[in-house]
Amino acid sequence: MTKKTLWKDNFREISRNLSRFIALMAIIILGTGFFVGIRAAAPDMKATADQYFSQQYLQDLDIQSTAGLYQADLDRLEEVEGVDWYPYASVDREIAGSQELVRFYPNFNEMGDINHFNVQEGRLPQADDEIALELGRTDHKIGDQITLTDLGLVDNDQAPHLTTDKFTVVGLVKSPLYIDETASRFTNIGNGRLNGLAVVQPQIIVGELYTNIAGRIPAAADLAAFSEDYEDLVADRLAASEAVLKDRPDQVKANLQADLDQEIDQGQTQLDQAKQALAMTQARVEQTAAALSQPQVALPGQDVSQVQAQLDQASQALTQAQAEVNQQESQLAEARREVAQISKPNYIINDRESVSGYYEYADNADRIAAIANVFPIFFFLIAVLVSFTTMTRMVDEQRTQIGTLKALGYRPAEIMTKYASYALLASLLGSMIGIGVGNYLFPYVIMYAYQTMFNFPSFVFNFYWLDVLLALVIAVITTVGPAIYTTWQTLRENTAQLLRPKPPKDGDHILLEKIPALWSRLGFQSKITLRNIFRYKGRNAMTVIGIAGCTALILTGLGISDSIAGLAQAQFYHFQTADATVSLQTDLGQDQYQELIDQVNQDERIQNYLAYANLRYQTDSQGDVLSQDVNVNVLADDQANTDFFNFVDPNNPDQTLTLDQSGAIVTEKLLDLLDLEVGDNLVLKNEQGEELIVPIAGASLSYVYHDVYLTSQLYEDLTGQTAANNRVLLAYQANLSTDQVDQLTSDLTALAGVAGVIDTDEMAAMFDQTIEMLDIITIVLILAAASLAFIVLYSLTNINVSERIRELSTIKVLGFYPLEVSMYIYRETLILASAGIFLGWGLGYLLCRYILSTVEVDFMRFPVAVNWQSYLLASLLSLAFSLIVMMIMHVKLKRVDMVEALKGVE
Repeated sequence: MTKKTLWKDNFREISRNLSRFIALMAIIILGTGFFVGIRAAAPDMKATADQYFSQQYLQDLDIQSTAGLYQADLDRLEEVEGVDWYPYASVDREIAGSQELVRFYPNFNEMGDINHFNVQEGRLPQADDEIALELGRTDHKIGDQITLTDLGLVDNDQAPHLTTDKFTVVGLVKSPLYIDETASRFTNIGNGRLNGLAVVQPQIIVGELYTNIAGRIPAAADLAAFSEDYEDLVADRLAASEAVLKDRPDQVKANLQADLDQEIDQGQTQLDQAKQALAMTQARVEQTAAALSQPQVALPGQDVSQVQAQLDQASQALTQAQAEVNQQESQLAEARREVAQISKPNYIINDRESVSGYYEYADNADRIAAIANVFPIFFFLIAVLVSFTTMTRMVDEQRTQIGTLKALGYRPAEIMTKYASYALLASLLGSMIGIGVGNYLFPYVIMYAYQTMFNFPSFVFNFYWLDVLLALVIAVITTVGPAIYTTWQTLRENTAQLLRPKPPKDGDHILLEKIPALWSRLGFQSKITLRNIFRYKGRNAMTVIGIAGCTALILTGLGISDSIAGLAQAQFYHFQTADATVSLQTDLGQDQYQELIDQVNQDERIQNYLAYANLRYQTDSQGDVLSQDVNVNVLADDQANTDFFNFVDPNNPDQTLTLDQSGAIVTEKLLDLLDLEVGDNLVLKNEQGEELIVPIAGASLSYVYHDVYLTSQLYEDLTGQTAANNRVLLAYQANLSTDQVDQLTSDLTALAGVAGVIDTDEMAAMFDQTIEMLDIITIVLILAAASLAFIVLYSLTNINVSERIRELSTIKVLGFYPLEVSMYIYRETLILASAGIFLGWGLGYLLCRYILSTVEVDFMRFPVAVNWQSYLLASLLSLAFSLIVMMIMHVKLKRVDMVEALKGVE
């Protein structure tokens, strides 16, 4: 019966002040939901991707070669244990009419468990004249008839090519090879920009060479993508693949040279025979001419003229034959030069790095995980701090009821149970709703936002029980704990004391009163407000901390958005100022290179250019810092300080550095990772394991990638070798139209020796799309922080009003108007909110700085740039919430029964 009465009283307490119970629950819902949800987002993203990769049988390894792949390469790879290999060929062609450049793939779904296409509409091709195109990357619809142009045709029967050029569209698909739908794709035909993919029957693509050999590791099927175990297994099989293909570049080069040598030998034999025939013809002609010149030779006049005509004809044929011989000699000489210039093909052996967007998606998930390691914890701490304060002050407010229960004979344990159950009910209900909703809501919002870039057919949601248990335990402890502790402390007083209202805290002089010139100018209500603020220091400190924390969270979200805005502009238009980058083929001979440069130099659409060498090196792993990929850029001595590169001093962004023979300029992030500084030596290694020890002469600012810049003379001094230029930066003439730029790109791509052309605008757009996904996260953070700020303000103000209801009723009885009564409280709230806002500015900046430093991946740097507009917006939001809360409190105060409140304690 006793317990039943206490439970009834508990429910009455909830119904009497339902808003306070709901506010307490709301804080717990937000705190637990945000904590569990944001921390679940990153693993759910990876689980979603892993499910998709498994369903579509995404390749684990990918082999390519600049000279194409042969059956011998596949035979070598078959020696690698634990990998199933699937060779295939792709072809790039242009669709007539739309001018779309598409890459034709065989129907993997018929080839085995590798890279299955995901059919979005229609079906996959079943006949030779059927085709499926990529959804979202083409304007063609199912049923359309398409014809291919001649662009992309090859005259080499060995190279992959299509057996037909007319198709009917029967389906629209997605491919796991392209999970980043917004990324630019490149080809070496047309304007260099690949529009999408096409799927045809495997027998439509013919040729002796493969473009790719895909590998799938059966043992990896049970491992989660992106996990350490998966990466280790793939790295092991990749190393084994590299080992069996190690000598293939030399073999392919030797085979190519042998084939060409055989053709040259055949040509030489034919040339020798032609020369011999030419010599015999020459002898006969000379013999005939000599005979005609003899006076003793007597021939009729007509016979002489006929012989002379035949002689002239033979001489003309002889001249033509000599020209053909000379041409053959020239061709053979050119062929011998080509043989001499043949370089070893480059074998590219990749893990899933070859899949467009694979590691970009993982990086985005890791960024969210980094934010989840900080922001939700800070968020949750504010929530539990407020719930702790709410329960402490609620119990303290009900000391009279506690005294009444004690006087009625209830045991202390039973009284503590009453308040503990109230807190437990609020924390359990709040946690169940918060965890249940937050675990799905926040990951869904984040993954849905990423759908614009990474389109997965379905999402995976998991419960991460450690986070769930942690959130639940903290929520219960921080609500039930203060309820029990405060009740126990209250019960230590005797019953008579508890039945009387708690004496008000003694007033005291404040510091401002000791400044008469200021104090005397303040009005009555201002003095009362200031005295109340300093009288209830502990209670008001909690209000300041709560508002400061919420302001800091809002400012952090806004600051992250500010910091990532404009990174692409700085990286691609300030640190480097080229309009486009032309990549050259690795096997380009000196004559071909010079011819290409001459063509670039003579193109009137190009204002300026810079040719330089871009070499790939790596650093050694150091402790927790993994091996880093480094671009070593070797610039000609007389072009080391052109407008194409701006070496910006990180400590003084208005100042640029000068590259000279004293040493290299290295990007700041790489130096920070390796704990190096100007004056030290940077040790790098290339793919052949050759060391390059570079003296560091300066550090430059860069937001993405690791770069080392040095002069060609310094590189030659350090290595004893000359770096061959393999990249050309271009500056276009001013006011080129988009069509003119596209035509220029197409013309450049068609040049012999050009591997590809990348437009700077496209690179900047790709970078922006990747980074700006963080904006989605910041919006979620800001909205959640704003909601928490409102609930915190409401809870603290509500408990403040409840505690001081007799005081407010007194001043109302004394004749204060309703608005004056509300202002009595609001002035304090406004001052405390202002103090919290100023404190939140500092906390927000520090939190933003810390989160950005943790979000950075090894090859990126985020500057901390919080704009004044963000400080203003965070402040206005906090002030707006305080105003809304006071409007709610104003209505509540107008409804207060003054007499009932004043006699309540009696």
